[in-house]
Amino acid sequence: MELHTKRCTIREFIEEDIPAFVLYHNDDDWMRYQGFKGRTKEEYRKYSWKIQ
Repeated sequence: MELHTKRCTIREFIEEDIPAFVLYHNDDDWMRYQGFKGRTKEEYRKYSWKIQ
């Protein structure tokens, strides 16, 4: 299912999202308050399929 507004689209996480997801989730400044930084693409891939 997808939800669309003028400014936003919300959709399921897909395999092609992983490179961008890894890029900003491993940015120390952006993620300073998060506990799941510094992981590999494979670790995020395994996690992303668990939450679907």
